[in-house]
Amino acid sequence: MNPVLTDFCKQLISIQQADVDSAGIYVEIGEELGVFLAQYSDAAWASWGDYDARQLERDADLAGCPSLLEGLPHFNAKKWHAGLYDDRPKSLKQTVESLGLVWRGTYHRGIDDARNVASILKKMLG
Repeated sequence: MNPVLTDFCKQLISIQQADVDSAGIYVEIGEELGVFLAQYSDAAWASWGDYDARQLERDADLAGCPSLLEGLPHFNAKKWHAGLYDDRPKSLKQTVESLGLVWRGTYHRGIDDARNVASILKKMLG
């Protein structure tokens, strides 16, 4: 839909135009992910809040195909953390640091945010 990254987007998530130009399309990535997930009968996914789950649905609608993670249970790690620690929701980075974990990567870059959410989940699961 927007094949050219804005300067704001490049700065926010630290990806370059070449990253976008060489990336697969939504349907292709969905097929690759489906092959990977077929190995796991009990797979689930989590995100920091519900934004990512809603965005995947919107992207699927635009692409005219199923959501990348359709059928998998989704856990809102932000709500889970707030309930477990009886704490008001914080930003992802604040939560990582409040748990004594080390922040990794660039804030708002998908792969880095995913790794940091995973570290929070591991800590909460003991």
